[in-house]
Amino acid sequence: MLRLVLDDLDAAVFAAVDRHPLLSSQEVFANVVALNAESADEEHNGLVR
Repeated sequence: MLRLVLDDLDAAVFAAVDRHPLLSSQEVFANVVALNAESADEEHNGLVR
């Protein structure tokens, strides 16, 4: 049961950040770092979501 909940949570997180669930850990980390940099740039330019 817990595995199903965790799989659903993983799928929701990947969908929220528009990422494919079959990426390697390094690819996921690189994408999160890039997303963070993009968010920081937006905030620096006055766009806060």
